[in-house]
Amino acid sequence: MKFKPALVALFLTLIVSIPIALLTSNRLDLEIVDKQFSILRDLNGPTNIEDDPVLVGIDEQTYAAFEWPLGLWHPYFGQFLEAMSMAKAKGVILDVVMPQKPLPNTLAKLADLGQVTYHDESLLISAIELHKRGIPLVIAEAPDQSGSRIIRAYSELLSVLGNLADVNLFFGMAQVKRDQDGVHRRYTAEVGGRPSLSAQLVHRLGASDSVNLNDGMINFLLGDAVEYIPMQQVGQWLQQGETDKLQSHFGNRLVLLGAVTTTQDRKPLPIRLFAPGHDKSGLLQPGVMLHFQALRSYLNGGLIRPVGIWITILMCMISICCWWFSGRILNAVLCLVGVAGLFFLSSTFLLSTGWFVSVSSPLMLLTAIVTGRMLYEAILAFRDRQRLKASFSGYVSPTVLSSILNGDISASRAGETKTVCVMFSDIRQFTTRSESAQPDFIITLLNRYFEQMVECVHFHGGTVDKFMGDGLMAFFGAPNSLPNPAQQAIDASSAMLERLRKLNGDLEREGIDPIQIGIGLHLGEVVVGHVGSAGRHEYTAIGDTVNAAARLESLTRELGSSVVFSEKVFRELGESIRYLDLGVQPLKGRSDMRVYGIRDESKSR
Repeated sequence: MKFKPALVALFLTLIVSIPIALLTSNRLDLEIVDKQFSILRDLNGPTNIEDDPVLVGIDEQTYAAFEWPLGLWHPYFGQFLEAMSMAKAKGVILDVVMPQKPLPNTLAKLADLGQVTYHDESLLISAIELHKRGIPLVIAEAPDQSGSRIIRAYSELLSVLGNLADVNLFFGMAQVKRDQDGVHRRYTAEVGGRPSLSAQLVHRLGASDSVNLNDGMINFLLGDAVEYIPMQQVGQWLQQGETDKLQSHFGNRLVLLGAVTTTQDRKPLPIRLFAPGHDKSGLLQPGVMLHFQALRSYLNGGLIRPVGIWITILMCMISICCWWFSGRILNAVLCLVGVAGLFFLSSTFLLSTGWFVSVSSPLMLLTAIVTGRMLYEAILAFRDRQRLKASFSGYVSPTVLSSILNGDISASRAGETKTVCVMFSDIRQFTTRSESAQPDFIITLLNRYFEQMVECVHFHGGTVDKFMGDGLMAFFGAPNSLPNPAQQAIDASSAMLERLRKLNGDLEREGIDPIQIGIGLHLGEVVVGHVGSAGRHEYTAIGDTVNAAARLESLTRELGSSVVFSEKVFRELGESIRYLDLGVQPLKGRSDMRVYGIRDESKSR
């Protein structure tokens, strides 16, 4: 590999790939981490945790069981908090956002009619009891549609437990930011300057000193699929005095209450945490699951944190180094698969230990580097191929050159046996002509003649073997096989005679004597391959078929036919060929042979 062109190619690859990697890496990182979460849960199962929260769900049956609409559920929430107090829960989150003063005019009217009692009373009593027992309560708050104010229920009610500053401890933001693909993976300790639900509960538990309330990615590897206990079931246990069931389910445990209906507060998550038996909503799951899993994460090692940027930079440098190892296809595949696999496995392992590393940029850079190097090598190979064709196209036939470039002709000099039709062509009385002409004239004449003859041979699929003075040897059927070598040799011979007539017309106009030729053709097996030394050899054909073709060419003058061919050739020809049966003729150095010929009008008469 040449140094400077390679560096230029690498530099161009980096210029193109780095901006693309930076622009698309974030979304690809999200897809990769989702796949890693899924693989880790499938291979290792969920990570067991000792202090797992409990989910109490508001489902469709809850709405059917409760008499009043959600805005009037003060007694029901009070009942729920009473049950949590009786069960001695460790902490409670109400992931329900309601107006600060729900339907005050309606409530007043109903109270005047004597149909309802003051709804806040049971809720206040239960909240006071939780406070006395030291059980932290955190209620969801959220900005209104305009974002100008925070919707916070029960703030005035809870102010009896302390001053207004203390009331803030009872609330946490339910709002959670989404990633750019719309999926919820990340959790922040604060939203708009206010603590989030799970972070507020951890703070209230007094665990914030030992727990890092950081921002990061929710650890979706923690805990089994989440089941829930219906809210109305909790109320029934309380009304029936089944304190043992309350304590067995909620005693010294964190409890989250939230909507689990199929139409309310659904958010897309990367992993299905909600038990699949509850609905068929796939990855679109109850919003309370975000706070549930974030709470799991905070209390079991914290949210998943990003590693230092230097690890991503190191991976990118490894990707760039692959340029020097991916020059061949096998090496390129090994680099791509091996290094990409290393990046993916290492990042998956780090994810399992609570660390997130961005691998999309290194992976995209690796793909670009390997692709760029392969493209660079392809350009070099194409350039070398074109140079080779330009340099050797005049030394070997196109079929031989093409076979060499494609690797179809073996570098071995062992040879192979093939059935071909061998052609010998010679100019008559050329020696006599040469004796009285200048050498440069003879060379020019031969070049003009061979230019026409060689085109005919190549056009019909033949391979020019060599030039012997004024003679030409060619064969049809090697290195590329032909459907009918004999027919194509005859067609090439007829074309040669036609070209010769046109050439002779030009020569006569220039005052030069015309050229007469003889062509001999024979069909049979030959050995084709590289003949010569290791340092200098040529692709040629040898065998008795070659000798017979040369002998047939020598008969053309005696028999008065410009083309003489053997009976083997004749048997392969179609019926349309016009031929002369020249009978059985003796051949020098071999047995007699029946021969045929075609007469050409350009020969002298």
